[in-house]
Formats: sequence, structure tokens, C-alpha cells
Amino acid sequence: MCLMIAAVIIGICVILGSTILGRYFFSISKDNEIGIYQMVKLDEKYIIILDTRTGQYWKKVAVENSSIKTINESSRYA
Repeated sequence: MCLMIAAVIIGICVILGSTILGRYFFSISKDNEIGIYQMVKLDEKYIIILDTRTGQYWKKVAVENSSIKTINESSRYA
């Protein structure tokens, strides 16, 4: 009988301990700084980078991500 009560008490302590540790580790992963920046396209030439945590923002020139250069039709036949 005494062994059974001790096993139940140990089992309850293990469940409570794992619950407390799980909540602690989950709260640490919530405070991670991934995803605090947002990019907003302003127009064809500019984007805004917004820090959602502090409210700061930066206006940047949008650079085309292509190494292929286009040729004007007028300069092609000159």
C-alpha cells in the first residue's frame, strides 16, 4: 500500500515537473526575434522595412534581382 502511494506521488511530481519545464521552454521560443521585420512595397522603386517590435522603419531602393540586362529597341539597330 505504501509503495502504491509513493508511486502515485512520484508520478504526479513527474507530470507537474514536465508541464512546468514545457511551459518554460515554450515561453523561451516565443521570445525569439524571428519575424519582427516586415517588408512593404511602396511603389516600383522603393520598399519599406518595418521593425514591428520598435516601430522603426527604413526606406530602401528596390533593386532588380536579375543579371540579364534589357536592350532598348532604338539602340539595337543603331
